[in-house]
Amino acid sequence: MHTSRNLAFAGLLLGMAMAQLDGLIVTAALPSIGEDLHARTGLVAVTAAGLLTLTVATPLHGRFGDLHGRRISFAASVLVFAAASAWCAAAPDLGSLIAARALQGLGGSGLIVTAMSALGELFERD
Repeated sequence: MHTSRNLAFAGLLLGMAMAQLDGLIVTAALPSIGEDLHARTGLVAVTAAGLLTLTVATPLHGRFGDLHGRRISFAASVLVFAAASAWCAAAPDLGSLIAARALQGLGGSGLIVTAMSALGELFERD
């Protein structure tokens, strides 16, 4: 019982860490990303797109987790976040990067919200 709880705890924390670190990494790398994409303006939209979808989708992910279960919600969020991260890495232009960051915010929101809810259930008092 304790081993499965510890593994679940580690997985949830890893998912939350990915979502939280994502914003920090992109913000730090944004000047280099702008150079690679030959973008002089519009770089703020890269960060704003991720934050906007993360904020708007937060209550939606909470409801989705209530309806369909935390495990399904967390797994779907990991898939969306991973696919969006790959899209960000392969983005050929600024518009594509902004769209990928918006999708990444959607997945990141699910990682954070679902992990917090699942942690509450995992360690609830008997």
